[in-house]
Amino acid sequence: MRKLLLATVTVSGAVLAAGGVLWPHDANALIISLGVSNTSTPPVTPLASGTSIFTYTAPPSSLGGLVGISALAVTGTGTPPLPGGSFDSTTIDVSATTGATLFVWLTERGITSPFPQYLSGFTNDICTPGGCSGSVVESTFYSTTNGLFGGTTLGTSPAFPLQTLATSASLNNAVTGPTYSLTTEYAITFGPAGGSAVDAITITGVKVPEPASLALLGTALFGLGALRRRRRT
Repeated sequence: MRKLLLATVTVSGAVLAAGGVLWPHDANALIISLGVSNTSTPPVTPLASGTSIFTYTAPPSSLGGLVGISALAVTGTGTPPLPGGSFDSTTIDVSATTGATLFVWLTERGITSPFPQYLSGFTNDICTPGGCSGSVVESTFYSTTNGLFGGTTLGTSPAFPLQTLATSASLNNAVTGPTYSLTTEYAITFGPAGGSAVDAITITGVKVPEPASLALLGTALFGLGALRRRRRT
């Protein structure tokens, strides 16, 4: 019975150690894509794409197709430097000269890290100058088909008035699928006087036991079993 227990500990330790080593990681830089529109219908093709720390400042030529928008600057952070399964659209900075609505999407594709839950954090900074009128609604999505600019809703903020600073966060459902994408969406509406708003969203995977911890536990169990067997021989 004792030999069987030692053999079980040794084999279990080896399996756990291997599980920690073979745990799926998003080691390569994932693609981040940007889409913008005056309507809620996402574009078919990205306005721009990049990896890791994505930055985009709209040239005047691209703003010509956006009604009422005078400036747009976007930054986003994906994997790496963030851990796999996390995505931050760090800053969406939008200016309008008159009443206008702008939708901005950022999608990170090619994610393979499994997470049982996701945490979405929404932030809206004070609109300038002088707290302009309007609102912003921020949403997060995942797509098990690794799609662009949408999918299944993870969480949606309340309608933040542009006159105030507001934050909200919600714990969301599991994301399944061997390869999937995460999307952040901003729906920003300016009043007749226009203005400038800065907004941000973070999507963070709520981790299961870390691979390093599993590997360490597995190695310890494997070593314990091997040591006990050596002492008995």
